[in-house]
Amino acid sequence: MSRFKVGQKVVCIADNFVSTLGYSKEFYLKHGYVFPQEGDILTIRDIFFSEVWRLRFEEVVNPKAENHEPGFAEYKFAPIEEYTDSVSIAQSLVRELTETDKAKNPVKELV
Repeated sequence: MSRFKVGQKVVCIADNFVSTLGYSKEFYLKHGYVFPQEGDILTIRDIFFSEVWRLRFEEVVNPKAENHEPGFAEYKFAPIEEYTDSVSIAQSLVRELTETDKAKNPVKELV
């Protein structure tokens, strides 16, 4: 079962997509296909299983390839809440380390 649900907002965390049909990314781009880019925030419109759980998005509607519209592997996306929390935690840690570093190594003013 997919960890996502239709209507949920997600963020693209990896945009190195590979076709399971054997076509190159250049082939798809040449034929008008659109790919999510890292950092894009998207709304799930469909979830299906084809080797892995795959997602289709309201913001990305592509032509059919071999009788179906391709989807994107769900492991290349993160829930907005999880992504936002992770970024906030990382920013907080950086601030904390910066403050600790400043306290241990104060900058001396030259007179």
